[in-house]
This record gives sequence, structure tokens and C-alpha cells, in this order.
Amino acid sequence: MNVGSEGSEANLFRQRLSNLGMSQSAFAVRLKQLGDSRSQETILRGVQRMATGEARVSGEMKVLLRLLEDRQSRLRRLAEEVVWMERSDGAVTAEVDKFSIYLQPQSRTRWSISLRHKNGYSPPWPCWESDLTSAKARALLAVEEGHRDLAEIPLDQLTAASA
Repeated sequence: MNVGSEGSEANLFRQRLSNLGMSQSAFAVRLKQLGDSRSQETILRGVQRMATGEARVSGEMKVLLRLLEDRQSRLRRLAEEVVWMERSDGAVTAEVDKFSIYLQPQSRTRWSISLRHKNGYSPPWPCWESDLTSAKARALLAVEEGHRDLAEIPLDQLTAASA
């Protein structure tokens, strides 16, 4: 039952997800990517219960939301500093932390995102984004994730891949 603090806690939870630009489904996927070992369906059900006030938002979930908000804020600041170059074909490119970013306009104002590190490593490309601003933000997030991936790849594999 949504009464008192549970209702306001659920409202705040939904607002924080909205501020992160995430649906409940996207947040559940993100939790899985971050290492939640439960099934995707179980994670989503838990997120939905928190969003409706059927379950309280745990302290750990509040901390995770705060970390994601801090990350988003850091990426927004970085996005303002990046020099984006528009090409004659409409693509937008940038160099960030030894990654080359390539944003290509597609049909219906969608943008595809690709990146490659100077050593040849190319992290998994994110899904399409619906506008250029979102594509830039998502590309910067992919750069951050690419650095994490690079830290986990043994050096001899990186050397062999770039040779």
C-alpha cells in the first residue's frame, strides 16, 4: 500500500531513474551488467516493486543510484569539454582518452555509435540513440566502460591485438 513515506520514497525512486534517463527495464538491465546475479526477470520485478512502493528502496539501492548520478554528472562535465568535429557526411567525431569516437546519423534522427582505442581495442558498441546529445553522452559512457575493459584484458593480449 502506498502510504506515507513509502509513497514518497517510490516517487523519489522513479524521479531519480527519470533523471538518469533510465526506464525501470533499463535500470534492471544495468543492474545485471553491474553484476547482479539474479535473473533479469527477478531484478525487474524488484525494481517495479520499489517504483510502486510495494517494496522499500534499500540503502544499497540508494547508494547505487547516487553512484550512477555522480557518474552521469561527471560524464556531462566531460561532454562539455570534448571537442566534437562535424564531418561533411554528417558524422560527428571526437578523440577522448585515447579513444576515437564516431557518431553516424541514421534514419529517423537515430545515431549509431562506434569507438576504437588507439591500441585497436573496440569495446562493445552501445545501442542507437535517438538524438545527438544522447549519443554523445552514451559514447562517453562507452569510453569509460572501455577503460574498465582494458584494465581487465591481459597486456599480452592487447599487444597481440594491436600488432
